[in-house]
Amino acid sequence: MGTKAGAKLYVAEELQDDTDLNQAGFEALTWVLVKDVGTFPEYGRNEATATYDAFSGIVKGKGSNNAGDGDFIMAYDPTDAGQVQMRSRGAQRRNVCFKIEHADATGTANGDKTATMDYLRGVLSGPRSPAGGTSDFEREAYSFGNNQHLRVLPATISI
Repeated sequence: MGTKAGAKLYVAEELQDDTDLNQAGFEALTWVLVKDVGTFPEYGRNEATATYDAFSGIVKGKGSNNAGDGDFIMAYDPTDAGQVQMRSRGAQRRNVCFKIEHADATGTANGDKTATMDYLRGVLSGPRSPAGGTSDFEREAYSFGNNQHLRVLPATISI
């Protein structure tokens, strides 16, 4: 078990429609590293619980699915290619794709290293400037409404 320290955020150059992507679809995108990210939004499957009061008792079931919401927050860098891409994408109405590469890379039998990858597709707005004081870095925040989450785990080694 580890922390998020060392994780990396990438933003796709291509905008997306409302169609879910599979792993190959995400991997085919062109990714740009976003530097100095300090906060990721919440993501993952979160289904609402639907409740109905029947005469025989309460009936519960799964309702709509929300893949997550929240903010990407980063230290402001006007020249970083990834942050420039984020600023451009924040004004778009189409879906934006992100890749989060976790710092849990493990070696494989052929010497390659693989890490857990989280792929996200959703709507992005921003940037906005979070509040701060004299000792705070200049930062930018982007609100993210996640429509799709796909987690790809590292390859397991069998020796």
